[in-house]
Amino acid sequence: MCLQTFAFVVAEFIWSKNGIIKSVICIFGCTTFALLNASGYRCPYFNDGCDSGRTWAFAAYIISWAVSLIILLLHIVGLASKISIFGSIDFVWSAFSCLHYLTASIVLASYLHCVSFDYFHCAARLAADIFGFLTSVLYLIEAFFLKSKTSNISPKPTNVNT
Repeated sequence: MCLQTFAFVVAEFIWSKNGIIKSVICIFGCTTFALLNASGYRCPYFNDGCDSGRTWAFAAYIISWAVSLIILLLHIVGLASKISIFGSIDFVWSAFSCLHYLTASIVLASYLHCVSFDYFHCAARLAADIFGFLTSVLYLIEAFFLKSKTSNISPKPTNVNT
């Protein structure tokens, strides 16, 4: 495949509906865990479960984002179209990541521990939580589009009575 053809294939995917959604998910996901990291996700009190809750949210954001980035790269280089069940894998991962991000955002929201959002750390944690919820919605939208795309290519049942 020549470089010019490869560039066209990449641009074709990136500007498609699924490519735009997947790219925005990767950008929002990166923003989510970067904000949480910048805010210092460690808690001042060790016995209230806050430390483990925030650390779990941080790990959930990173894992979902990393796998989604790998899936995006597989689409960009064209390997996703060569794997026959990749559409189903992509759908399952989007649905799982939606629940993963939603749960992590709920856990993070319960451990914000901020009296005022005037301080950078509190504002960054709140922004990370908002980006987490938005990314969860984007994963849900992506799963909806992927499900409708895969349901169109499934074989139609045959009538055995005729």
